[in-house]
Amino acid sequence: MIEYENGLKTVQREDRNADGKFDLVTYFDAAESPERIEDDTDHDGRFETVTFYESGVKARAEKDRNGDRKPDVFIYFEGDQIVRQEEDTDFDGIIDVRNRAGAKGGQIQEADTNADGKIDTWLTSDAEGNVVKKEEDQSGDGKADLIVFFKDGKIERLEQDTDAGGCIDLKQWFNGAGKVRAEYRDSTGDCKTDLWSYYENDILVRQGQDTLGKGRPQTLNHFDSNGVLTVQESTGESGRNPEKKLFLNSAGEVTSQCLLDGEGKKLSVRAIVVGGVVVEALIDTTGNGVADNREVYEGGARVRTDIDTNNDRKPDVTISTAPSGASRQDEDTDFDGIIDQRFDGDTPIDIPAGTKLAGEKFGRLDCGSFHGFWWKR
Repeated sequence: MIEYENGLKTVQREDRNADGKFDLVTYFDAAESPERIEDDTDHDGRFETVTFYESGVKARAEKDRNGDRKPDVFIYFEGDQIVRQEEDTDFDGIIDVRNRAGAKGGQIQEADTNADGKIDTWLTSDAEGNVVKKEEDQSGDGKADLIVFFKDGKIERLEQDTDAGGCIDLKQWFNGAGKVRAEYRDSTGDCKTDLWSYYENDILVRQGQDTLGKGRPQTLNHFDSNGVLTVQESTGESGRNPEKKLFLNSAGEVTSQCLLDGEGKKLSVRAIVVGGVVVEALIDTTGNGVADNREVYEGGARVRTDIDTNNDRKPDVTISTAPSGASRQDEDTDFDGIIDQRFDGDTPIDIPAGTKLAGEKFGRLDCGSFHGFWWKR
């Protein structure tokens, strides 16, 4: 049935299921374009869906889902595309869920999950409807303090303000099994990360620490599968780049330490430590990772220096230093392992023929390198 006024169509009523009741009513504007459509979709005699048009273009729709004759779903369109949807899911007259268009065909849903009238949860979905991010306001200040990122339906990353301090103080990354593989924490509440922890199969394997409150680490500790500290890397006075590497035994005692060369580029010195005292220092002066100098210490004083001058990993010069400061130098000039000449200070002295040069063969420093953690976190 169509109604006219002054020759213009104003209302069209339809009974789509032939039950004798109109279930679709369209109202027209002065240009005879649809202005409002009321739809009884379930044929119960009540129009639960109303769609509004502007200049004949769909602009907004309202739905009553619980039959109380009050709209509880509001849908907004742009060019026939839904750009926003608002819902009153508990039918108290207050909007508690909002959906709007996101990037690349995705969607963002905002929800009030505790019925306090404030949005406290945001869900971001991709074009396929998969949730890629969930944000929660757990403190009630209107800002998200828990953010969870998902990939392929699994948690990938988490960020949280655990103490409502106004900044993210916990970040976690997860592996495919949903277990934490990395965790960054601000344990002091100054909004700067001071703990960087890395896990393998739920076991802590590395942890960086900032003990100076600068927001960057000064130490990086390595742990074995039993949680025992085995290696510690640390920065120097600059507090930026690593300069020292300590190796520890199961009792937590330092057994050796590696240091950078004078240019600060390579680990070139490995000091052997016994009982907290350096007893030997191996030095790589050529940068090939193999020691060519050895300094031996007793009671903190250097008593002997071995030098490899031809890179055959064997000492060919040995300098011994007495507590008085007097020195003796033995030299193997033809590199056959036999002393060819000896000096006390600057004075040459005779030696028995066939006397072997003291000192063990040189080997690799085995300092390795500093972990990439220092430059990429």
